[in-house]
Parts: sequence; structure tokens; C-alpha cells
Amino acid sequence: MTDVDSKVFATIEEAKLSLERERQAKKQVHIPKNVNELLQIWYDAGLKKHRQGTKTLKHDVAALRKFIRGKVFEHTDHAKYEIPQFTTDEFIKACEGFALVVNSPDYWPADKNTVRKTTIAEFFYNPRSPRLKSWFHYCLIRHPRLLQDDKNPDTTKAFIDIYTTQLGDGWAFDLAPKEVMHMQNGAALTEEFFERYKHMLVKHKDLADTPHKRASLVMAALRTKFSPKNKSIEPYHIANKFTYGKTLIEFLKIKMAGNVIPITSMYDFR
Repeated sequence: MTDVDSKVFATIEEAKLSLERERQAKKQVHIPKNVNELLQIWYDAGLKKHRQGTKTLKHDVAALRKFIRGKVFEHTDHAKYEIPQFTTDEFIKACEGFALVVNSPDYWPADKNTVRKTTIAEFFYNPRSPRLKSWFHYCLIRHPRLLQDDKNPDTTKAFIDIYTTQLGDGWAFDLAPKEVMHMQNGAALTEEFFERYKHMLVKHKDLADTPHKRASLVMAALRTKFSPKNKSIEPYHIANKFTYGKTLIEFLKIKMAGNVIPITSMYDFR
């Protein structure tokens, strides 16, 4: 190949790259600030994310624009639910509920394969759905349905409240006798987990910085602080913002998978 041929070849390649950049730029979906804020709420809830430049993202942005204008149900059989403008809090509530539907094994439907593919546009309204056409409306007006009822909701609530308090207040284990009872019941829920995974707890240098990294430390403290003797009453569902709708055991299994370091120097589980 001569110098002239090389220059011609390089020029052709540069032209191809330039055309490709122009093509990609045309595919980029413009996302206004108010729409992007809603997108981040959707993503932060652990729901499906789509790449820039895809038709799906384009449709999702269009749906969010209509949502902001109060036109998301226009010309649908849900038109009776049209209001001038939904609030951001209502969108957050619906997204958090839908996150339980999509991610939590505790909530209907048991088979998550289809619901996990739901786009934002379909979340608002899916004309192809034979029954439930609007997950947004469903999750806004009611709490997602549990596959199995919580057998001890009061104990579950008490455990979640105390557990969250300990995360926030930094381990002040000065609990009243009734609180100790609830904590014992909560610790019973994790007994099997720690027996099976006691050699796999994650060790982080900055373990105390975030609730996620403190998960194993919190649960280890529950287990060692309280000796669970009464296993007849246990929290059945531990579904809150900390665990993103999953049970504590399920949450910890996921967090520890593929990232495990023995911590015998931190706790003696013998």
C-alpha cells in the first residue's frame, strides 16, 4: 500500500467514524431535568434501566412527560383516573410498591420473569395486559399483595423498628424488657443463617459507613447479644427500605455472594 493509498484509506475510515458519531448523536434521547429526576427515582428503587439511544428509553421519557402533564392515562380505559398533575411523592410510593412486586420473593406474583421486563411506559399503562393494565395505579392505591400472610405482624413491625433504630443510633443496646423479647424473636429468624454462613461474613474496612456494609455486623450483634430461646413467634416478613423489600436473610445472602472473607478475628462463633 502506497502512502497515497494509506492516506485515502485513513480518510475513508475517519469519514465512517464521523458518520457513526452523527448517527449515534441523532439516537440520543433528550431527557429534561424534571423527567430525569423521575427516572432516577425509578432506578434508585431497583427497577429496570434502559441504555441511552434505545427506543425503550425514548418511549419511557415520552411516558414520563405525559405523566408530568397529567396525560398519562389519556385515551385509555383508565382515563377516569386522569388528574391535573400527580405528585412526586405519589410516583415514589408507586415505584417503591412496584419494586416489591418485581424484586421481593414475598410478594405476588411468584414468577417474576414477565414483571421484571416492565418498562416505565408499561408501568403506567400496558394495553396488552389481559387483566392488570396499570401497575402504577395498582401500587398507588393499595399495598402489593403478599404471597403468604405475615403470621406475626406486630412482632415484625417491632423488630423492624428496633433494628432500624439500632442502625441509626449506633448500637445503644439499652433496651426495655419487652424490646429485648422482640429482639430475641428477631434474632431467632437469623439463627439458621448464621449457623450456615458464619464463616462467610463480609469484612469491610469501612464497615460502619453505610447501612449496607453494616448489615452483617448488625445481625452478628443481634445473635451474640441475645440468646434466642423462644422460636414460637418470629417475624415472617422483613420488608423495608433497608432490605429493598427482601427478607433480611435473602438480602444478606445476596450481599455476601462472591465477596466473602473469613472474619474469625472479629467474632468468635464457636
